[in-house]
Amino acid sequence: MDWLNLPISLFVACLGLIGVVLISWCVPYLLSKVVSFFLKVDVTIHGIQYWGPKLKHVEVRLRGYDILIDVIGITSSLIHMDAERLISVVVEGVDINQRNLSSSVRPKKSEPKIEKLFTVLNSLVQFMNLCIRGITIKTFRENMFVCIEVKNFNINGSILHNMEISLNGAVSKLNASIISSFSGFRDPLFTIESDFSVNLLIGSSRMLESVALTVQSPCVILRDKLFSEYQALSSGLLKGSDNEMVMNDGSNSQAQMTKFLPKQLSFTTRNVDISVQKSSEEGRCQVTLDLFEVNVKGVDTDLTGTSLIIGRGHFQMDNLTLRCNSAQILELNILSGSFKKDKYLRQCNLVARRLVVSYHHHHIRQWMTLVSRLMKKEKETTAQESHTLFHLELLLEIVDASVTCYMDNSVPLRLGAIQAKYFMKKYCEGYTWTTVQDLETKTFWVSLNNGSASHPTDKDQHVWGTILSMGVLILKVEPKKLDILVDRLQVELTPKLGMAILKIKNFVESLRNEIGVARRNSGLPDLLPTRSVVLACANTNVFIVSSKEVGFVFRIDSWAAERLNEKFVCTIENCKASNLQPSKSYVCLPSAEIVSCCLSMEKMSYQSKLPLVTVGFNGPLSGHWTTSTHLTIIRILEDAKQFKTSWSNGSSAPPTLLSAQKKTVEISLENLKISCVLSKENILDIIAGSSQLMISKNKMRINVSAGELVFDDQRILTVRELSFARTDRDEQLNVEREGCERLQLRSNKATIVDIGTFRLYFPHGYNFADSFSEHLMGVSKWLRKVHRTNGNQLFMAESELPRDLRIKVGCFSMELADDPFEVMLRANYELLEDEYKESLKRKKALDGKIEELKKAGQCLAPAKIEELYRNLSQKTAEIYILRHRQMYGTTPPSVALFQWLVKDVEIFAMADPSMHGKERAISAIRKIDSDSPWPDDGIEFNTLWCREVRFGCSSWRYQLRDFPQPLVDIKKLVIIGRLAGAEMEAAPRAKRTYKVHIEEPWESDVVERSLCGLKYYHDFNCMFEYFSLAYGPCWEPVIAQCNLAIERVNRPSKDPSPSLPFWDKSRLLFHGRITSSIRQMTILLHTSLDPYNTTEEMEVTWVDLLMDWTNCNFLFKGDFNIFVRTASKYDDCRLLQMPNLKMTIALQWLCLGDPNDHHSVMPCAPDKVPEYSMNQDHDSYRAFRSQNVIMVVSMETKMKSRQPDLRPITLLYGSTLKWFENLKYILTGVSRPIRRGRIFNNLRKRKPNLSRHYKSIRLSLSLHRYDICYWMSYSMQRGVELRCGALTLSSEHNLLLVPCEDGLRRRPRAEWFISYMNCDLNDCEVYLQAALKDEEDPPLKIVVNKPIEKQYFLSVSRVSYGREVSVSSAVSYISGVGRNLPTHRLVVHDMKSAWTKSNREMVFALYDSLIKAKMLKENLSPDVLNVFRTESNPSPLKPRGRNMDPSHGLGSPIPATTIGASITTPSPITRLQSGHAAGMLKKLIAEADSSSVVFSEDPVADANEPALQGIAACQTDDVLHNNWLIEFVNSQVLLKGCETKGYLILSAAIAQLLNRVHEPVWKDQTLVSKTSWICNLEGLQYYATVSAGSKDDLESKYL
Repeated sequence: MDWLNLPISLFVACLGLIGVVLISWCVPYLLSKVVSFFLKVDVTIHGIQYWGPKLKHVEVRLRGYDILIDVIGITSSLIHMDAERLISVVVEGVDINQRNLSSSVRPKKSEPKIEKLFTVLNSLVQFMNLCIRGITIKTFRENMFVCIEVKNFNINGSILHNMEISLNGAVSKLNASIISSFSGFRDPLFTIESDFSVNLLIGSSRMLESVALTVQSPCVILRDKLFSEYQALSSGLLKGSDNEMVMNDGSNSQAQMTKFLPKQLSFTTRNVDISVQKSSEEGRCQVTLDLFEVNVKGVDTDLTGTSLIIGRGHFQMDNLTLRCNSAQILELNILSGSFKKDKYLRQCNLVARRLVVSYHHHHIRQWMTLVSRLMKKEKETTAQESHTLFHLELLLEIVDASVTCYMDNSVPLRLGAIQAKYFMKKYCEGYTWTTVQDLETKTFWVSLNNGSASHPTDKDQHVWGTILSMGVLILKVEPKKLDILVDRLQVELTPKLGMAILKIKNFVESLRNEIGVARRNSGLPDLLPTRSVVLACANTNVFIVSSKEVGFVFRIDSWAAERLNEKFVCTIENCKASNLQPSKSYVCLPSAEIVSCCLSMEKMSYQSKLPLVTVGFNGPLSGHWTTSTHLTIIRILEDAKQFKTSWSNGSSAPPTLLSAQKKTVEISLENLKISCVLSKENILDIIAGSSQLMISKNKMRINVSAGELVFDDQRILTVRELSFARTDRDEQLNVEREGCERLQLRSNKATIVDIGTFRLYFPHGYNFADSFSEHLMGVSKWLRKVHRTNGNQLFMAESELPRDLRIKVGCFSMELADDPFEVMLRANYELLEDEYKESLKRKKALDGKIEELKKAGQCLAPAKIEELYRNLSQKTAEIYILRHRQMYGTTPPSVALFQWLVKDVEIFAMADPSMHGKERAISAIRKIDSDSPWPDDGIEFNTLWCREVRFGCSSWRYQLRDFPQPLVDIKKLVIIGRLAGAEMEAAPRAKRTYKVHIEEPWESDVVERSLCGLKYYHDFNCMFEYFSLAYGPCWEPVIAQCNLAIERVNRPSKDPSPSLPFWDKSRLLFHGRITSSIRQMTILLHTSLDPYNTTEEMEVTWVDLLMDWTNCNFLFKGDFNIFVRTASKYDDCRLLQMPNLKMTIALQWLCLGDPNDHHSVMPCAPDKVPEYSMNQDHDSYRAFRSQNVIMVVSMETKMKSRQPDLRPITLLYGSTLKWFENLKYILTGVSRPIRRGRIFNNLRKRKPNLSRHYKSIRLSLSLHRYDICYWMSYSMQRGVELRCGALTLSSEHNLLLVPCEDGLRRRPRAEWFISYMNCDLNDCEVYLQAALKDEEDPPLKIVVNKPIEKQYFLSVSRVSYGREVSVSSAVSYISGVGRNLPTHRLVVHDMKSAWTKSNREMVFALYDSLIKAKMLKENLSPDVLNVFRTESNPSPLKPRGRNMDPSHGLGSPIPATTIGASITTPSPITRLQSGHAAGMLKKLIAEADSSSVVFSEDPVADANEPALQGIAACQTDDVLHNNWLIEFVNSQVLLKGCETKGYLILSAAIAQLLNRVHEPVWKDQTLVSKTSWICNLEGLQYYATVSAGSKDDLESKYL
């Protein structure tokens, strides 16, 4: 026991050493066991420091984590001044590492009893303080290494007055990072630096009352690879049983931890900075936030204890910004909200203020792949989540928000709103979940401006570049209904918007390609859900601007739309559209305040329920069209077409639902007015009343109750009951096609036009031709130029066959208004005439009253009677003035100067492949116009068409003024045949320019107009039931005014050449053949100067007429009659009857060129007159214009086999001859100039008359039999009848225009002379007729319709008449040539005549009546007054007929000096009623009645005078020419005395009578004409009856 000998000190030292060792090892061990037992965790304490007690190297194993603590020390505020509490626990060097779970088996330990901590905290919290310094946490999962470092972590606690525990924790300088093994643990994927503090409040019931977390200045840096690693990690966690175990374990821990959730939770962070960086390229996305605060109350779990239930809370964010590559993307000033959550309700309210979003495509596109991955992952996660049954309410309010989108280098797209509210509610009704959404915005706008994204300051002001603006938007979405309410809507459609949309489309497509999102095949059913949609909008302005910086603005006061299933209804009220040019700003006005507009619509309704679409316009619809408006529309459509092309990008657009179905569109109008501005001075108004339009597949129908065309406020065209239709088949046209064998097709598409009334009215003085022909046609030509339409391409053989046309018009009328001055003048005359008659009635009534008073015995003084008459005259004048003022106070009635009236018009025009196409149409034209030469090079046409036509009407009438007799009257007209129209391609010189005025910013345009007219080629067969044509000199003034009025309707050609007369113009424009069958044709020739007279006229009638009109040839076949219409007993007297007459009229036009070559005629524009025409009058029609015309007339009658007794008959009366003289003077008179001269601004030359255009007229007449009956009067007392056989007549009459050389400007005098005339008459008999006298008849009374006695007078077997070409008498006398050739030669063969007492009396009576009529005519002629006129005042009026004077011989003209001296200012009627002339006229009439001189057989001869005075007075050497030579061959004359019975017969083989004209002889101081007769008889024989029989008549046949 040596060790016992050791010193005690050593022993003590050893014991101390052993004690220290035991204490240093056992105490930590025991302490570890105790702590492990109480905390249910593995705790290992490796060392204890007893001075300043500390535990060193403490290891804790907790759920797979190893926690290593370097030092755990305890201090006190009593010892150290730095300690905050009585007991302060200081922990240093905490290192937490994750163990590899797969390497060891997880021990099964019971859960720690955390509830015991509350007991400990309750006792120690107010005295203790925990401070942890240097915390390091490292974990590794799925190739991800997470490292968290905390510099300081302090926990302080306190106990409040109500036994609540408050714990405050603070963390300073927290650093966390995530590193991936794929990057070689180099660059961290996630880093965060921050300071935060936590405040826990534990209640007295040991429940966690509140938790407050505050984070200061967190700075987070993320790498893009983190998200891909996160996706891989998340996908890996879902695999394997271990992961399922971990998830189940986590869920159990969550269920355990939810028991200690706080009732109130708050989170606050400030100065947040989050950055996301791309590792592959330079790119950074940074989010900064000044403040984020969340307060939650009522945190609890559900019944299962696994889900959190947040009662309510609120949060707020201040100054949130998002930047990408230094570009600011998002800026949010304040975002605040509140939320509420319970068992069945989720409610959230959000308020955002000043939200600014800026989308920079080139900055954000690099982040799109990352976002797409997250969205895809989110969708998968969302799809896996189950839906919880609860009610949801969401309210979002945004104040002052704006979004700006920058794409490439284009104009940025900006949108924003002043205020917006969104409310969403989801609730359950029964077993159905219902979602209701409400959206309300104020001042929402979208713009394409380069400036700042600011909203419009004025609600009614439009800022250009703002493509969409809404003052108020209210949107309500329900499961079966969508309600939208918009106020102050402004939409701007510009090319910039189209470019922006295209760029957005391209951006979306590129974005889809980049992020790998497949294209969604969205169709119309997705866009149109099954719910009903109701849209109401007020104060809408739509701005459409073209690339030319011009456009339209549409103002709509209110409009609404509603859609339910397949039915869609839209209503628009008070809509106006006006032209505009974008400026700085535009003030949006209500439609009522918009004055200038191009479209105005009061109300429109649209309803669509497939297949029917109905559009209705209620109220007036008006439009204002201009050339600039049209160009603007075209430019807008071109921009839209270009946008559509760019959108489709060459690919065909998918068919929509509407286009795939057959639709029927019906449009109704109440009142339509479209104003078309043709020029600065001319406006065309198109007005339509109630109208309906129906459009379906291959069909269209338009019905218009009334329509008008108004030119310059003048109502020109009026249409009533208009119907327009287009069909694939028409039965009436098919029937017409069946009747035409030339047509190949039996059916064709048709256009049908039905008009009730069609009226054209041309006011007096209005230049319609300038508005229509010049401006309207010029604008239409400009429209064809703008739209690039070419008519030649439409009429090719390969083109579609045009539609057939059927037009039906109930009543067509065209009126030319009369001059209002002449209308009032006529009204004044009628008023004056009526007032004169009324004044006579008043005077007669006053005379009767005065006579009654005188008979009653009352005596009236002469002064009193004079006063009564004076008062009557004054009263008459007052009444006349009053009626005159009343007449002028009213609008003068519109009287038609000319009226064209057609009733029951029906027109069929049929197209056919046989005449369709250029070649076939030209072939048809050449066949119709075969006489015209066709150019070798062919002809190009601007217009070319050919149709088979049929025209029919029941009545056709031309009426002049209010005259009772129409100018033309046709009944039941039918025209069938082929009609072609062609307009030649104009040569450069035949094109004139027309300037179309176009407003700015467009420039005025110039179009070329052709001077070539449209030519018509026809081959017609016509049928007339009745045709009447009337004419008279009394109508010439009216016809002249009609011609002047027509010039204002149909403008003359611009060619500077003299205008063509109507015959040349018809030869130029109309070609072909017209064959007519007329049942009765009547030509009325007025013989009175009174246009209202219907009694004095000659009626020329054709019955059963067949007329054929070819090129310059007319053929008439029928019964020809001439009647005399007079207001006497001679009325309806048939003057001439020619049955079965064939009359041919051939016209030979004398031209410088070929009269049929109309193709070579080419007009010339005024500014393109050739130089060679400068020195002479230019005439484009020089070669075609006719110089003269030769007319050849041939008339022939033949015997009808069925009616052999019919023959030409002429019936004449004595008064008829006088009537013919009057007709001759009237028809040959010169018409007065009408509205010509400087006063009327009409200095044009008068057009030539056709009667002066003839060169010669050749007449050929052949009658098989002919009868003439002449009566002296209607009583048929005496007359002559001529019966003859065949009659042949041929003659030629030439016209010579002799110039007047009297020093005055006169047109040449027309003189007709006969070139030759031949006539043959066979088997002619002449009878003298007289009425039988009765002894009982009164001597002075004429009895009509008495028996007629015929006496044989004359008969011949043949009469030949010949007239040679006249030779000048002076030339023949000097030269002797033609002196012996007579001018007139008459040869009578086998003449037999009877001269008896009765014949002698009848002949002398006839001769006496003729002499008396001649003398009376000469005495009553106005020319007879020239001898007695002494007035010297000249008158500008000229007599209409030839001036006759007995002193100058019968039929010789009066010298000019006599005419000039006899012209006076007063009218002849005035002179005849007063003065010396009236007395002389009475004497002349008396002499004509009493001084009748009749030749007697027993003259009393003077014994002193020689027997042969003619030989002594005549000279044979002064003969100028032989005038008449009459030869009688084998003639016989029977003479019967009056005292004895029997006869004396004279016969001669040859008898000749020669009439010679001598030189004038001066006798008795007067130059008189001299003629002589020479008679030559050969074989003269006398015979007498041997015995007188009992009968003394001509039946014994001695002749």
